[in-house]
Amino acid sequence: MIYVSGPVVEKLDKTSLHARIYKSIEQIVSNKHKVELPIRASALTKLSPPEFYNAIASKIIAADGVITLWVPNDQSTVVETTTAALSDKHQCVLFLSKTSPPRIMRGLPKVLEVTEIGPTNLDDEVRRVVERLLKSIG
Repeated sequence: MIYVSGPVVEKLDKTSLHARIYKSIEQIVSNKHKVELPIRASALTKLSPPEFYNAIASKIIAADGVITLWVPNDQSTVVETTTAALSDKHQCVLFLSKTSPPRIMRGLPKVLEVTEIGPTNLDDEVRRVVERLLKSIG
């Protein structure tokens, strides 16, 4: 299973850039692996903070690898990225043009690459990064 970390979306549609990126990841990965996307789940919103963290951490620990979409001011993604690193998971980080993830994130264990994506190279870069992650996990 591939866990995708990033801002939560209500559904996968073409109106949200984040949802478009998640849909692209899903299409590339789903032939080989199950995918856990950050789509709002009412069951998770009802959990206490410790239960919520444990539910997310369990999914990350069960994953074969992690793809992170980093955006500024999304504190959950930083926690998920760190949890993945401390769980010894290979991970690739994507970020949108004109932003940049914290330098320390680039140095986390098992972060294979940190890649800028934008409207002109979105699909090609997402495909390249996903394929690199899949190759690294066998």
